Amino acid sequence: MQALLRLVRRLLSKEQRRFLKFCLVGASGVPVNLLFTWLGHRFLFASLGAEARTAAASLLGIVISIFTNFLLNDLWTWSDREKAAGRGPLLARLGRFYLVCSIASAIQFGTAMALGVWLRLHYLLAQLAGIALAMAVNFVVNNLWTFRDRPPDPGQNA
Repeated sequence: MQALLRLVRRLLSKEQRRFLKFCLVGASGVPVNLLFTWLGHRFLFASLGAEARTAAASLLGIVISIFTNFLLNDLWTWSDREKAAGRGPLLARLGRFYLVCSIASAIQFGTAMALGVWLRLHYLLAQLAGIALAMAVNFVVNNLWTFRDRPPDPGQNA
């Protein structure tokens, strides 16, 4: 395992490794999303009608998986960036992360619908294209904004 990690460090740049971490964190969110969707559907929202229960459970899975993805990204993907140097408070980063993920989700949905409905691309290929575009936007914006690395405020050391 150590040899594989050394090879990855040698072959990939720091930002390429960061993107790989981001993708792994995103993949880890899938079972979290499914688990909380199931829990919501089976237990938390069982008293609701079928459509409302499905919608509420789906929303719960999304909200929880975004939260766990944020925590993993904050602790692992962007852990090398100094929190005290300007990334801002945890809740501010969390809010920015939710906003970016919401925009990325809209991009994914819009891309999939446009390619699938207007251009008649197979719905799964359209969905994959939407995921790829949204993932790229999600990474770039979170890298530049949510987890940005700013130099320390010169007045902090005074």
